[in-house]
Amino acid sequence: MRKFLIPILLLCTATQAWGVEEVMHTYRGVRSLGMGGIVTTSGLYDEALFGNPAMQLEDPNWKLTILGLTAEANAHFISDTKKVTDIKNASGTGVVQKVADADLAGRNEHYRVSLLVPGFYSPHFFGDNTSFAFGLLIDNQTNLMLRSNSDVDLQALVDVGPSFGVAHKFLDGNLNVGANAHIMYRVAGDPSYNISDFVGGQKIGVKDIAGQGIGFDFDLGAYYKLPFDPPFFKKISVGGSLNNLLQSTYRVAGKTLISSIKGTAFGNDRTASLGARADLPDLFVLSDTFYSLEWQDIGTTRRAASFWKKMHMGAETHLSFLKLMAVRAGFNEGYISAGLGFDLPILKIDIGTYGEELGANTGRIEDRRIAAKISFDI
Repeated sequence: MRKFLIPILLLCTATQAWGVEEVMHTYRGVRSLGMGGIVTTSGLYDEALFGNPAMQLEDPNWKLTILGLTAEANAHFISDTKKVTDIKNASGTGVVQKVADADLAGRNEHYRVSLLVPGFYSPHFFGDNTSFAFGLLIDNQTNLMLRSNSDVDLQALVDVGPSFGVAHKFLDGNLNVGANAHIMYRVAGDPSYNISDFVGGQKIGVKDIAGQGIGFDFDLGAYYKLPFDPPFFKKISVGGSLNNLLQSTYRVAGKTLISSIKGTAFGNDRTASLGARADLPDLFVLSDTFYSLEWQDIGTTRRAASFWKKMHMGAETHLSFLKLMAVRAGFNEGYISAGLGFDLPILKIDIGTYGEELGANTGRIEDRRIAAKISFDI
């Protein structure tokens, strides 16, 4: 059975690696990722529920999501999975050699699957000035990197739980202030192993690499529309959010939910995000166009990040003759991103690609990813 341990490890366990400095988020929307990751001044619906809660009041209409499915992987994930399948017949030191021959060392393997079922969003739930949002999230994120010295660094993360959001308007509707609350059960782990341990017969399971627990956390956010008519722009706005204020450690019921898992899951990182947004007047065939510049994950301590890595910029526009389609582009941590959105009756589709910086500074290790979301809304 030892010859199957490495492929199983590579395929079924997860995330963040040796030099990987990715800041993990509970949820990321595909619309946001296609615009360079901007969300503090642009997030709507589910993105506001897990980003800046003040943006809930900017939702154009109420919405009930019956099923929202997001899938994401890096560009080489499928091809590398096929390489791993070819290693299954190897044993002993042959496993290490085949991994080296397949050029898997030093490559990050990433995937994410998120399910929102259901999600409810109403910008005028308690009158014209107060919104309410709710969503039940199931999220699994994975990164894995095999070092050139045959160490395997991995981190597994599964979150399940409800989130609630409320926001209210002040100053004649120019200022939005909101709060989100999250109650999440988490199973997660981030150990390191050496391939030789598995070749030598060491057995691993979820109980060996993961911890568990329930965590409570909150977000606060604000969004302010400048009360004057700026030249060349329709309006200018600024926004900010404080996320994971309690910096939850997921220690509630940590040893009782799944009796075989005794450890504690890693916790959240308290961060701040700031941004500015400019909405543009309609021009030729372009309508509802805006541009945002944001700095996110300020104050993160779990993962190192330079000033430039925290910078995000992006834009979205609609074609006046095809209102059902949105076109998006931007820069995420210094790398180009792009996306499309299709707002069909009941069915909503978002697709996007972006580059994630795995190092502490922009320009070191780009991880090119492709993401898609399908949701059924009424």
